[in-house]
Amino acid sequence: MKTEDFFNEITAAGGNYRFNSNGTLILPAPKYAVSFVVTPAELANVVIKVNGQEVANPVDLEAGTYTVEVSADNCEVFNLNITITADTATHTQTIAMTYLPADYTKVDEAIAKANALKKDDYKDFSAVESAVNAVVRGKNITEQGEVDDMAKAIETALSALQYKDADYTKVDAAIAKANALNKDNYKDFSAVETAVNAVARDKNITEQSEVNAMAQASEDAIAALQHKDADSTKVDAAIAKANALNKGNYKDFSAVETAVNAVARG
Repeated sequence: MKTEDFFNEITAAGGNYRFNSNGTLILPAPKYAVSFVVTPAELANVVIKVNGQEVANPVDLEAGTYTVEVSADNCEVFNLNITITADTATHTQTIAMTYLPADYTKVDEAIAKANALKKDDYKDFSAVESAVNAVVRGKNITEQGEVDDMAKAIETALSALQYKDADYTKVDAAIAKANALNKDNYKDFSAVETAVNAVARDKNITEQSEVNAMAQASEDAIAALQHKDADSTKVDAAIAKANALNKGNYKDFSAVETAVNAVARG
């Protein structure tokens, strides 16, 4: 019974033994049907490996400690060590898989875009702030649609933003100053009219420098105005009348001379 021939004969007849070169044949260690309960139940492409080898579920295992690896679509790989004994409680192993986290890349990009803006430049920034504050972290890959909707909500709010109008206070002040002038009093009023007519009212706050330039152009044109010369016709006529007189014929001609000398040209 200790010979290998006997081992071959008995196993050929259906016996389940292990050969023992130092003694009689040995019954093999008992195996237990071990079932793996993987949750959530709806997972796809579940692969179970025991000691690095893919196995069916359930799998027959002898008593001992094993390294188990479980993978599934959209899940983190699960690793654990299990110990199998004759105790039936060890024959069912429950594996709770964890879904991969959702991808927040688009959400983060949209938030970064919002954070890069100066909210005071816009008429109403509240929709953007609401969309950003509505972001919920911690979603998993099965909730990716919800995460994508968060990103879309921020992008939609960003696209709807409207800049505040530019400040035309200085422009209006310059125009009011121009309108208060009598253009007929000046040699050439056209530069002022050109500057005023060049004012464009559709600028927003990001174009404030252009609006300021409009105001400055009007102010510069006003500052460059030159009054027309005064009409000296009557003065010249009076001087001519004085010059036509013979001052020696008069008791005192000094008042006329003083008046003539007091004429200021220019």
